[in-house]
Amino acid sequence: MPVFTKDKLQQWTRGEWFADSNDTRVQGFSIDSRRIDREHMFIALKTPQRDGHEFLVDARQRGASAALTEQWIPHADIPQLRVKKGPHALQDIARNYRMQFGAPVVGITGSCGKTSTKDALALLLGGKDQVLKTSGNLNNTLGVPLTLLSLDEQKHNFGVVEAGINMKGEMRQLSDMIDAEIGIVTMIGHAHLELLGGLQQVAEEKVQLLLGGRQKHALVFPHSCLKYDVFQKLNHARNLIVTPLGAETEKKAWAEYIQYWCELGEEGWTLNLLAKGSPLRTFHIPKISAGMRQNLALSIVTASELGVSDEQLQARIHEWQPSDNRGEILKAGQQWIYSDCYNANPDSMTDSLNAFDNTFSVSLPRYYVLGSMYELGTDASLYHRQLGNKLKLRSQDRVACVGDFAYDIKLGLNQAGVSESQIFCADHVDTLKADISSFKGAIFLKGSRANRLERLIPQNCNRTILDAGKLC
Repeated sequence: MPVFTKDKLQQWTRGEWFADSNDTRVQGFSIDSRRIDREHMFIALKTPQRDGHEFLVDARQRGASAALTEQWIPHADIPQLRVKKGPHALQDIARNYRMQFGAPVVGITGSCGKTSTKDALALLLGGKDQVLKTSGNLNNTLGVPLTLLSLDEQKHNFGVVEAGINMKGEMRQLSDMIDAEIGIVTMIGHAHLELLGGLQQVAEEKVQLLLGGRQKHALVFPHSCLKYDVFQKLNHARNLIVTPLGAETEKKAWAEYIQYWCELGEEGWTLNLLAKGSPLRTFHIPKISAGMRQNLALSIVTASELGVSDEQLQARIHEWQPSDNRGEILKAGQQWIYSDCYNANPDSMTDSLNAFDNTFSVSLPRYYVLGSMYELGTDASLYHRQLGNKLKLRSQDRVACVGDFAYDIKLGLNQAGVSESQIFCADHVDTLKADISSFKGAIFLKGSRANRLERLIPQNCNRTILDAGKLC
């Protein structure tokens, strides 16, 4: 476990110590006084909701050895490193510490698929015993530094760090801290448009992860990113572009194109990879959505670049399954549940709907629970009407629309000819619990986090992996 000396912390933050002692030791960091471990530094942040300086005594009582503060709190009886801005100081500590970590770090961003790609890549690189990966949703300007400060050269051979943003300028901050040897962009899509603007602005922000810092070993992204000028200008490093077989794309002399395609055979699904001048590579994979197949291809390509053999990759793929509420299939009694409700935007919604419809037998009744998608800007209503318009229901199917844009989804369903008797609109997910619990068939759950659609999942669910064919 790394030890952060008080002198280094003062140097990196340009802060001033109060009430410190020669034996002040810091072996970790926390922004929540309730989750302090012994010898952690408590980061006292000021937010509109609360002032972290009010919890210094609580942090000390729970074992904190020091606190990072913006003002001296004399009654707290804890060593305090006073700085101008707590969040900036935390980022400075992480940036300087990251520079000392010698093992490779991979940075991952994209409009959707970040977490699934992170989890798959971390497993392919050796799993939790060898790889530090972003935990939970710690992928923002506070979460990324906390992730980086958990890197330990004594135990980690790799770091896999997820970078998520919702406004301009954030990715540059994250990129400066992560300073990745390999950068991955999963896709550019309709996410966080409210503060980012259009797709061009999304691309300009996401590409920042691939720029600056140390010389990159490789940049990895799908061919769809080449629709944006900022990606076409990435000729300063090795570019590995993952391309679906048969996709038409303008070839760049500075890029290596790796084609991929999936086939369903007698023994299940295979993912094929083919690069110019290289032999065909084939991996057996579970049945997953088109978007997740692409993300798995990105992960395999990256792990190969970092020295993992195909034999190791295949063995580890057998252990892989979708991340919680990100395309996982659950079984409870006479219900099959396709849970992809961690978050949503128009692109991921389309991918998940296609996967759901292709997974289950046409004879099985289906219940679609569509949660509202947020942070889509001025065209949010249009995106929800388009979602409803895409859905093709049969007489035995039903659909529930949830959240602020439920009636926009319903309008799209009406335009698509769906019967009123098949549509239910709800402001809150709890309204659906009784109806969902009695349904027998396949249930689709997808929407933004604010909808809390996971509350509809029964507690007695079992996870399953489909290796081939349609589920009856």
